[in-house]
Amino acid sequence: MRKILLLSSLNVLLFACANQTNEEEVTIDSATYSSVAQETSSEEGQASYQSTVQNFTAITVEEIINKINNGDAFYLFVGAEDSADAQTFATKLEEASSIFENPSSADIEGVIYYLDLTNASDQATTTFTEDYGIDTVPAFHFFEGQIYNSEIEDINSENITVEEIQDYINTPYQDEHVTTVPDENVDN
Repeated sequence: MRKILLLSSLNVLLFACANQTNEEEVTIDSATYSSVAQETSSEEGQASYQSTVQNFTAITVEEIINKINNGDAFYLFVGAEDSADAQTFATKLEEASSIFENPSSADIEGVIYYLDLTNASDQATTTFTEDYGIDTVPAFHFFEGQIYNSEIEDINSENITVEEIQDYINTPYQDEHVTTVPDENVDN
C-alpha cells in the first residue's frame, strides 16, 4: 500500500512538473515571437523611412550654415531613421511637399532639405542642434539667411495633419515663431 501511495504521489509530481515546463515554453515562445515581430516592424519602418527621405535633399551641417550665411530661404527637416515619430512625420511631410508644385513664393526654394541625426555625434552637429534648440526629432524649420528662423514647435507626429504642415510651408512667417538666426560666421 505504501508503494502504491508513493508511486501515485510521484506520478502526480511528475505530471505537475511536465505541465509547468510546457507553460514556460509557451511563455518563452510568446516573448520570442513578440520580440521578433517588433524587430521586423522596426526594420520595415526604417526601410520605409529611408525610401521617404530619398525624396528630400540630403544636407550636412556645414552646407546648412553656408546656406544661412548666403541668405538663402529654405526648409529643413531634421530626423533619424530609428525614431518612430520621425518616420510618421516624414510620410506626412512628403505628402505635404506636393504644395511645391504651386509655390507661394519665388524666393523660397521648392525643396526640403534633410539632416539625418541617426549617427550624428560630431561637434558641428552638436553645436548646430544646440544653437537652434533641436533636442528631439522630428524637427521642421524654415530659414531665411540670418534674418529668420521659424519652426513647427513640439511636433506631435501622430496628430499633426498634412494640411497643418502645408499651412506652415505656405506661411512660415508667423511672428510668434520667428527668431533671429544665431550668427554662424566665426571671425578668428
